[in-house]
Order: sequence, then C-alpha cells, then structure tokens
Amino acid sequence: MKNLLFFGSLLFILFAFTTIEKKSIIYEGQGVCELNLSMSFEKANKILNSKYKKIRWMEFSYEYKYKKLGLSVWTKQKDSANKIFAISVSPKKWNGETKQGLIVSENLLVKDVIAVYGNPEWLYTEYCSEIEAEYDEVGIQFSVDLVKGICDEDSLNHD
Repeated sequence: MKNLLFFGSLLFILFAFTTIEKKSIIYEGQGVCELNLSMSFEKANKILNSKYKKIRWMEFSYEYKYKKLGLSVWTKQKDSANKIFAISVSPKKWNGETKQGLIVSENLLVKDVIAVYGNPEWLYTEYCSEIEAEYDEVGIQFSVDLVKGICDEDSLNHD
C-alpha cells in the first residue's frame, strides 16, 4: 500500500512539474499554442474554454478578448466562416515566448525585440497615440507602450 501511495505521489509531482515547465509558444505567422490563423472562432473557443468579451472594432473586425488568459483572437465582420486572422497576447497576463526564443513579459523592451528580429517597420497612429513594431515578413508585430514626448519620428528613441 505504501508503494502505491508513493507511486501516486510521484505521478502527481511529475505532472505538476511538466505542467509548470510547459511554455506557451507564439509561432510567428502561424498561431499561438494550439490556435492557428484561419482556424474558426468556434474551434478556437473550444480550445480556450474560457469566458470572453466580444468587442466590435468599427466596421472591420471583432475581438474576442479572453482577459483571464491574456489573449485575444480577431475575426473579420464580413467573414461568414468566422476565421481568425490575428491573435494577440498581453505580456501582463500571458506567459510564454516566441519560436525565436523571445520571452514575452511585461519587462520586454524594444531593444530585446530588435536583438531577435532586427529593425522593424515602425507604424504610428495619428497624434502618435500608438506605435507598432511590425515584421510583416516574419508574421509578428509588437505594440509599444508610449513614453511621453517621443512623437517626433525623426528623433525617436524606441527604448
């Protein structure tokens, strides 16, 4: 009986360590973990198995925000097949890394991204309210937190 209890405890400990060690991966241009671009929202929702909030973005897309998971999936409003065209993760809640080994966390710096992917194409919204580091050829982009007073694109310090 002691051996059975020990074996059961050992299995539990092994399961706990494999669960902790398993990392979530962003596969650039393909998907996140088991989610793939062009997968139906319905299939993704079954995989995620969590509550979401549906957000309408003007006349273009819907964001299905899984706040607890730190993840969102995006579909186009005019797509009758409801296929995912984008997946986003929040570094404050989502833990993992990119296939290229970039660890995604709230401490991630622009210089860390550039060290892995090189110089991006920079996108700025009107009045510099958002900045994006885009890597179209790789299939990934990063939203950059704004630092007050950095909107002069010619002298922008991206760190």
